Amino acid sequence: MNILTIDFDWIMSDSIECYNDLISTSTTRSNWADFRKTMPGLNFNPSWELFHTVKKICEIYRGKLYKIIDHAEILQYINQPIDTLINIDHHHDYFKSNGLQPFCGDWVRRLDNKKWFKSYIWIPNPTSDIQDLEKKNYFYIAKPDPMLTLQKYSIAQVYLCQSPQWLPWEAIELWDLFVATLDFNN
Repeated sequence: MNILTIDFDWIMSDSIECYNDLISTSTTRSNWADFRKTMPGLNFNPSWELFHTVKKICEIYRGKLYKIIDHAEILQYINQPIDTLINIDHHHDYFKSNGLQPFCGDWVRRLDNKKWFKSYIWIPNPTSDIQDLEKKNYFYIAKPDPMLTLQKYSIAQVYLCQSPQWLPWEAIELWDLFVATLDFNN
């Protein structure tokens, strides 16, 4: 079985690196107002090209879609080993954590520690930092065009993740409108 996850922050490729280091799991709308003050003139709009790619993927996998807010939530859905885990995301989500509770940045590491996938494919956006992913012989970084990778796999489930901390207001509104058009299995 192969699982695909899509983090909505992937569509923020044009601006996410400007604010990426300022985000925490407790980021709120008031924080975003502060970010905007410190970065006047920055375009916080999502990439329409990347959004249309996400939309196309969701159309292809209609009937296999699940919606999650935080990527760590996926741990409650994956209850058996899988073959390939494909993650379309600005972040690789294999960060080291000191906490006992999973968080959005370490869920891939937690699955790997349990040996619950044979291979991991990360599809970053064009501005993702690909240098900090640990090197393992079953980790792959794919080109930013997900369609080239997805056509090689039979996907059983697709998890669309909001990750609201990394989304400015414009992207949150787009998320709300977009998911209202989809049917989810959960």
